[in-house]
Amino acid sequence: MFKMKAFIFLSALIAASQAQTWVPIHGCEWVPLTTAVNNFTFFDSASNDATSSDYVAWKAPLFGLACNYTSNPSSPGSATDIGKPGIMTDVPCTATASDPTVGKFVVSEERSNATLRFRAYAQCAASIYELNYEGVFPLDCVTTEGGSATCVAKGNATATVTSAIYLPPMRPPPPPPYGGW
Repeated sequence: MFKMKAFIFLSALIAASQAQTWVPIHGCEWVPLTTAVNNFTFFDSASNDATSSDYVAWKAPLFGLACNYTSNPSSPGSATDIGKPGIMTDVPCTATASDPTVGKFVVSEERSNATLRFRAYAQCAASIYELNYEGVFPLDCVTTEGGSATCVAKGNATATVTSAIYLPPMRPPPPPPYGGW
């Protein structure tokens, strides 16, 4: 009797812990609440010449998502504020399993951490959801004598689902069946 109660208790405990690690939407049990952010790199050039562009790049391998952006200081009107503290920069992202999307990137005032935001799309049962992720992680930066800085994630960088938005079908559903004959 004791073995049976212990088995039921352990099974419930495992189920409860698993329920907290996956997106709580029917059909989305394969999508974890957190995903790794790989290959994060940020380069902040100290000069504004045409040969030194700022850039940022990262990957979210769960969805085959790759985000990267390079500023072009020689082009008038280009976004040269990439990586400036407190300024959120739009970063183009592409994914193997979804449409292109836009990520966002900002660093703290002292370049001690970075905040990333990106979205991915998932088929959950018969519905499609937009999953918005956000990651805040510490940075490890190296500055050259000229003042340029290269920053990478310090330790493991992860992003967590902040919202899951149901995307309605592109066309309206068919009319209800007529049963009045």
